[in-house]
Amino acid sequence: MPFIIASDVSIQFADGYQVFPSLSFSIDARYSGLVGRNGSGKSILGKLIAGTIKPTTGHVVRPKKVGYWGQFEVLDQTQTIAQYLGVDTKLDALRRVEQGSCDLVDFDIIADDWGIEETINELLVSLRLTSTSLKQTVTSLSGGQQTVLGLWRLFQSDHDLLILDEPSNHLDQQAKAWLLAQIARFDNKILLISHDRTLLNQCDTIYHLDNLGISQYRGNYAAYEENRRRETEALCRRREDAAKACRKAKKKIQENVEKAQRREKTGLKQRKNSSHGKSLLDTMKNSAQSSRGAQKERDLARLEDAKTAKQALDSRVASATPQQLVFDNTQARKGRILDVISVRLPFGTKQSVTMSLNVGEKVYISGENGSGKSTLLKTISGVIEELAGEINNKLDCIYLDQHFSLLDSDLDMADNLTRLCPHFTLADSRNLLASIGFRGDTVFKKVSYLSGGERMKLCILAVSHQQNSPLLLLDEPDNHLDLDSKIMLAEAISSYSGSVLLVSHDQHFVEQSGIWRKYKMV
Repeated sequence: MPFIIASDVSIQFADGYQVFPSLSFSIDARYSGLVGRNGSGKSILGKLIAGTIKPTTGHVVRPKKVGYWGQFEVLDQTQTIAQYLGVDTKLDALRRVEQGSCDLVDFDIIADDWGIEETINELLVSLRLTSTSLKQTVTSLSGGQQTVLGLWRLFQSDHDLLILDEPSNHLDQQAKAWLLAQIARFDNKILLISHDRTLLNQCDTIYHLDNLGISQYRGNYAAYEENRRRETEALCRRREDAAKACRKAKKKIQENVEKAQRREKTGLKQRKNSSHGKSLLDTMKNSAQSSRGAQKERDLARLEDAKTAKQALDSRVASATPQQLVFDNTQARKGRILDVISVRLPFGTKQSVTMSLNVGEKVYISGENGSGKSTLLKTISGVIEELAGEINNKLDCIYLDQHFSLLDSDLDMADNLTRLCPHFTLADSRNLLASIGFRGDTVFKKVSYLSGGERMKLCILAVSHQQNSPLLLLDEPDNHLDLDSKIMLAEAISSYSGSVLLVSHDQHFVEQSGIWRKYKMV
């Protein structure tokens, strides 16, 4: 029995932009996945289903208790971990009692939870936050650690439905395994919005969202991929048939025009030599012209129908065609470009970091959540300072972080690209944006309206077209990207002639990027 029923739902922004066509669908599977290209509106649809935003048209029937995890979820950075977990008051009361307090209020607060501290410490161990103090602020945790903490609290709820939007972003492999276990143990319904094959392959049903609407596929992601492959092949055959129909209709029109011209020429000759009266000949001429006019109208109608069918199929094939991204490969200098010597980082690993990099080398920075991978890239880029040691960077570098800090949310895509790449004209920017799927007036859409994947693609486009092949510091650039875009990015990194330091939790993506040298943060 469906637990979500959406009827004619759509959403339109103040500027008139409609995210997706009017949608009607229902969801009945315990664990469903929602997939689609970056910018197709998955996150907005998730919010509509959750009830955090209202549709412009239509309505959604949903369970009473719905929990929602957004892909840009931010925990309260002012809270301590104890406060976030809701145990700070009990821990404070326990401390006062241990110090001799006999205040009955403290005993009422503690109630029967005398082992609360041990329980919470066991929880931190299970969440792999063993080196964490409950007095630390949430902001001291890495992105992956914050995600685990937030998801844990959500899974402890009694919600009838959880909507999880890109929950595996920032998670290392162990944390992802933990997430899979939480999903398996959760008794109620889950709707997963993701590009993560591992998570999607556990789903019972996949829903695909695109500019044409929403489609349902029973089975896991592997079954969905096979069905989509067959559909795309059939679509290409239908498009070729439509193209043939267009050519045939055009040929038929031309043949009829030529035939009419021959008949008219023959008619003129017969008219000169005919013994029939002028009135009869005029009647015959008008009848022939009327017949030819009707035939021409029928031919043009067939051609128009064929063109319309082909255009519709062209649009559908284009939505399934991989996009392209090529990094600028300006000839770089030779030799050593980076030395990191006995550097101590302000966050993450307590061990000093020593590494070097030559022109053209690409290194995969690996490590668990909280080990200091992002901190290392920020330190090399100069965003934060090292506690000790020395960094010698002989080449310009550009840092792409997990939060799209390169972008100005108040500007549109075209303006952001020309701001980050001053050597570009507006025409250059529009051509490059078109290559990754942003065509026409969509390039003037403000960054604040973009999905996470669209923002990341815009960042990558800007980073990949810097002059003089700078050192690229890429901090989980595959986060938020749909699967086609991840492949596109990996191929572009692999072909880049400059140097790269890459942080990612997707080993397959790293290998596709042609990176085999690894530096592990411990």
